[in-house]
Order: sequence, then structure tokens, then C-alpha cells
Amino acid sequence: MLPFLSESITIFQYVRIVAVCLLAAPLALAHDLAVLVQLAPPAVIARASYAGTEPAPFAKVLVYSPGSAHTPYQSGNADKHGTFSFVPDVPGRWRISIDDEMGHVTTATVEVPHPFEGSAAAAQEARPRWERAVIGLMGIAGAAGLFYAYQRRRTL
Repeated sequence: MLPFLSESITIFQYVRIVAVCLLAAPLALAHDLAVLVQLAPPAVIARASYAGTEPAPFAKVLVYSPGSAHTPYQSGNADKHGTFSFVPDVPGRWRISIDDEMGHVTTATVEVPHPFEGSAAAAQEARPRWERAVIGLMGIAGAAGLFYAYQRRRTL
């Protein structure tokens, strides 16, 4: 049993705890660092932002080529709009690591096709905010189900 839950907790109290957690979740996601990657031959453009809207200015950026997982192909800082670009020299899966140096770090991968042209090559990005919220709600619902199953088993 969790230490902050007593044996005499009522359903109303449990619902209040869950409601407070759900209401606090958007505040926690407010500064979630995300990166949107766009293929724009001959360059790859990455834009770092908090919660998909506010740019992450001057964030530290490391780009890793498909052949080198530990040595950066390119490093630098994003501009004041959180934008950074690089020109890949080989096709494959490139990794972009962005660190705002305030505790927020994210990594994105982008598949550079061969040949790298202006076709309809789609960029890969992190999971959307709504998808992460749904996953979090499912986790809370699962925890609540386990809690009620445990409580029901103890009363039988």
C-alpha cells in the first residue's frame, strides 16, 4: 500500500486526488521541450520549442551522423527563434540532440533519403502533446483500477 493512502480513504477523496493530478499535468507540460524537424534540401531544419509554441532560443544543438553515434557531426546553438539547420553529407538516420541548458533536453531523429531532393519526404518529430496526455491518463486510470482491485480483494 502506498504510504500517503490510508485504509479509510473514501472514493470522494481518491477522486479529488486524481482531479488535482489531472489539473496539474498541463502545468508540468508547459515547458516540455519539443523539436520539429523539416527536410528542406539541401538542408535539414530543426526548430526547438517549449510545448510546441514558445521558441527555445540559443539552445545547444548536437547533430550526429548515421555512421557516428558518439562524435558530433556538427554542434552549435540555435538562433533566437530556436531554429538550427545543417547540411547532411550522407543519407540515413541522423540524430539531433537539443539542450536548453536549463534542465530540458530532447532528441529527434530524421531519416535523410537518397537522393536528398525536394520531394515529399516527411520529417519525423516527437510524439504530439495530446498523445502524451492520453498515455498519462491511461496510466492514471490503470493505477486507479489496480488500487480498487486491491481494495476489493482485501474486503472479501
